[in-house]
Amino acid sequence: MRALGSTEYEPVWGDSREQILSSLQGKAQRYGDLPSPYVIAINVMGWATDGIDVVDALFGEEVFTVNMRPGGEPGEVVPSRRPNGLWCGAEGARYTRVSAVLVSHGLDGWQAARRGINLYVNPYARRPCTGEILRLRRREVVAGTLETAEGVEPRELLALSETWPETD
Repeated sequence: MRALGSTEYEPVWGDSREQILSSLQGKAQRYGDLPSPYVIAINVMGWATDGIDVVDALFGEEVFTVNMRPGGEPGEVVPSRRPNGLWCGAEGARYTRVSAVLVSHGLDGWQAARRGINLYVNPYARRPCTGEILRLRRREVVAGTLETAEGVEPRELLALSETWPETD
C-alpha cells in the first residue's frame, strides 16, 4: 500500500466573527430603506464557527474587565462587549433597518428539511419581525440578556416532509 497524496497543515488562529460581520455589513447596506422588516440570511460554512462567533459579530466581541482592589489584588470580573458588532457600534445602535439575521450552519439542499437554523432578533430594529418567522428557534435580548426561545424546525414552517427533497 502506498499513499496517493498528503498535505501538511499549519495551525492558525481563526476568527469567523470578522468574516460573518463583513458579510452581514455588505448585505445590511443593500436595498435602501424598506417598508417591511428586513431579514438577512447567512449560511456559515466554517467548521469551527459556532454561535459565539455569530453573537460577537452581531453584538460586539465579549470582553472581561477585572477591577483591581486596593493593594493590587484582582477583584470583580465584569463582562461587557466591545462596540464592534453589526448592531452595536461606538455611537450606539446601528443598522436598525435590519430586523433580524437568520443563520444556518453548513446548510445544503439535501439537508434543508433536517438542519436547524437560528433567528437572531435585532433589539434595535425600526421594523421588528412579526408573524410566522417568529415560530423558528430564536435568540433575542430580554431584559438585557440574550435568551434562546425554542421553536419549530424550518421544515415544519415550510410544510416539508422530514425526507425532503427525496420522496417516500
